Amino acid sequence: MFQYPANWQGAQDKQSGEVTLAAPGGIVGGSIAYGAIVNFVQTQGPVDLGQATQQLVQQFQQRDQNLRVAGQAQQINVGGRRALATRMQGPAAFNNNTEEIVLVTVEHPRALFYMLLIAPSSEREAAQQTLIRW
Repeated sequence: MFQYPANWQGAQDKQSGEVTLAAPGGIVGGSIAYGAIVNFVQTQGPVDLGQATQQLVQQFQQRDQNLRVAGQAQQINVGGRRALATRMQGPAAFNNNTEEIVLVTVEHPRALFYMLLIAPSSEREAAQQTLIRW
């Protein structure tokens, strides 16, 4: 089961299928500053998790050329499935801060589930308590 704080707002992008979940005040100037983006992408068969993760990183870097990978992907377990967590950083949507982003990709037989967990660097510790509960 996927859970998020009750006071967060959610919206789905009809074109990409991505669901944005934002904390109160977490959308600044049309960009998410504190929250998560989740999506479930259908595939033709089994996914190479490492390769699929790298492709997603490249797609996100095309959207935001200031986004950079801040460490090696770490193997984790999400809901009993093999997953990778890749830490990234980029300029924050407010306060001249750096944004901390964790891309979580989860293996599935015919799809790839991913989450982008987003928070300002200055709130990294508090955000980990809220965003990362696997």
